Amino acid sequence: MTRGIDDAGGPPIEPVADIARIRAGLAFDVRGVIGSTRVIRVGRSPAYCCTLVDGTGKIELFFLGHAIVDELRTGASCAVSGRAAMRAGRPVAWNPRYRLDRAPAGRHPDQVRPVDEAGARGPTLVQAAVNVASAARHAREPAEATGRLRIYLGAGVGKTYAMLDEARCRRRRGADVVIAAVEPHGRPATEAQAGGLEAVPRKVVEHHGARLEELDVEAVLARRPEVALVDELAHSNAPGCGRNEKRWQDVLELLAAGIDVITTVNAQHIESLADVVERISGIRIRERVPDVVIRSADRIELVDSSPEQPRRRMSHGDVYAPEQARTALDGFFRTENLAALRELALHLMADETIGELGERRLPGEGAERMLLGVTPAPGA
Repeated sequence: MTRGIDDAGGPPIEPVADIARIRAGLAFDVRGVIGSTRVIRVGRSPAYCCTLVDGTGKIELFFLGHAIVDELRTGASCAVSGRAAMRAGRPVAWNPRYRLDRAPAGRHPDQVRPVDEAGARGPTLVQAAVNVASAARHAREPAEATGRLRIYLGAGVGKTYAMLDEARCRRRRGADVVIAAVEPHGRPATEAQAGGLEAVPRKVVEHHGARLEELDVEAVLARRPEVALVDELAHSNAPGCGRNEKRWQDVLELLAAGIDVITTVNAQHIESLADVVERISGIRIRERVPDVVIRSADRIELVDSSPEQPRRRMSHGDVYAPEQARTALDGFFRTENLAALRELALHLMADETIGELGERRLPGEGAERMLLGVTPAPGA
């Protein structure tokens, strides 16, 4: 297959074999035929996996949160674009865009079908492409086993410490646990909690004159522990440090390889909450994690506290250096912002709990209810 311009007028089409030779993380655009399909599990969520072949090689396409993408069945011819990652030496892509060579009636053949990374904005494949009966059939089929995801959720309340405490408990029970990426930010208590746990060496990169250490996905995959600790799920990787732009994409790779992951995330970085937090706080939330990644977790632990507790910890220097703490206390970490953030996190956890109850929920339960205490005094 020779490199050429896509018939739809898009970027150059390239052989699949070229993807394995370029640095992972770069954009690609390939065309081929779907050779096989299957369903895997990433945490609690299904992921539809199909293999695209073009005569030069194969690339696996993963659609997180979807039991089936009905148009991408065996034999379908299409062009696919996205960013490359590597899994067991083979190129893969998470939630790529695709263009069918022969579009269904009523749809222009050049139309691009995206899977929205945020899982919240724009048309999704569930709305536009999933055949309900086929999805149900695929959901009943055996799914390929993947790692389990556990998330510690909160905002300035000791999530990293709680994650490390869980890691120590698992190690005492005989589990093979390693630190893949922990950000202690100079906090003595956190550094002490991490002491004694094996750490996979980080990848060191230079960026704008600064020396940065990032999670080394290849090194963790080579070490292949039972459990990997990955702090700050919303973190953006430094350019040129690896194949993924975001740490949550690194986590998906580890899960797909069968490695359990324990991670942390601040509530304000969850995609569906970020816009609300911006309106409340007036502060731009730049780093975001798609809701589908959060809701794929096997377990979410809320590390809760009153708004005053994280402010006290900052005042005592337990979170940031004194100058940075003063800026944070006068900015995002004002009492009213922390109170609103806590309420949003509690609502998210309540939704998760209701979802886990499923059919066991009694009729009428799950709706928000309010109890009012009214005195018999006139005017009450």
